[in-house]
Parts: sequence; structure tokens; C-alpha cells
Amino acid sequence: MEQRLSGAFAARWAQLGLNNATVELPSSDGYVDPNALAELRARMQVDQPQLVFAALDPVQLRQVRSAIGTSLPTYGTGSINPGPDPTVGGPELAGVRILDLPWTVQPENPLVASYPRWSGETGGYDMKRLYALGIDAYRIARELAARPDARFELDGVTGRLSIDMGAGAGGFRRVETGTVYRDGIYETVAFGR
Repeated sequence: MEQRLSGAFAARWAQLGLNNATVELPSSDGYVDPNALAELRARMQVDQPQLVFAALDPVQLRQVRSAIGTSLPTYGTGSINPGPDPTVGGPELAGVRILDLPWTVQPENPLVASYPRWSGETGGYDMKRLYALGIDAYRIARELAARPDARFELDGVTGRLSIDMGAGAGGFRRVETGTVYRDGIYETVAFGR
């Protein structure tokens, strides 16, 4: 999944006419190869990027930011969301901007809080995300059953949803919540487009 994420980011970045470089960091048992981290640090001292897009998990991102520093703006997706486990987050993740589901980063949001939480002990955040997708899928299906050619928007537990099933349909679009990780909590922010 990480390769698909980084590939999509690199393709869109290039489409915008911006330069990018993809660096693959080998890892084993969740730990990034120390030699690869040393090479990355040396490379970045010669050619300093403007930002980092990380298609990593939170433990790997902590290792990378420990090696390269925390001053570069760093972006990622829900894959780097450390969740409520304080041993996974940490100061190395401070300031990292991620896009994730309101379900995981805004549990106190009245819409999110109105649904029962996933109580399964296994599967971690992936199962919680799948559960949230099911909630929004049900809401969309119910709306489409009533109005098959509808165009509508929903504030969903997975993000802001726009559905257009009419003639010349635009289809389905979901915009996730932008957040910044600080001191083990998420602060909602608007990302530039």
C-alpha cells in the first residue's frame, strides 16, 4: 500500500509541474535499515527538499524524522496515524500533517460520536476505518435507494462526501480531514489546494 500511496503522490506532484524524488527505505520487522537512514540523511544534506511526504507507518516515520530532523514540513495519510497509543506517537511526530478519517481523528465530533464505536479488539485502526466506511456506505445506499439519480453531499464519518449519480455524473468524491499531530492529539487544519 505504501508504494501505491507514494506513487500517487509523486504522479500528482509531477502533474503539477513540481520536482520530486522517491526514496524507498528497506525495513525489517518495522525497523528501517540504519544504513538507508544514513544514506537518506547524507542525500538530504546535499539536496534539501522543501517537504517530505511519508508513506510509512508511525514507528517508521519516527525513525526517519529522528534521522533527518523534524524541521521539514512532513505530510502523510492515515497510515502514519499513531492512534491513542502514546508509545507509538512521540515528539518525532510533532507537526506532521495527515489526512485521515474524522472517525479516527475527531471522535468527539457530534456526527462521529452519534454512532456506536467499533468494539473489536483485533485489527487496530484498519478495522476501525473499515467500520467507518461501512457507516458511510449505508448512509449513501439509503439516500440512493430513495433518489437513484441524486446529487447530494454528506458530512460523513469518513470525510466530506459528494455524490452525483445523475446524467454526466461526477461520481463519488471524499475529502478527508486535515490534521496536525501535536502532543499526542490532533488539531484540525485546512490544507491548501
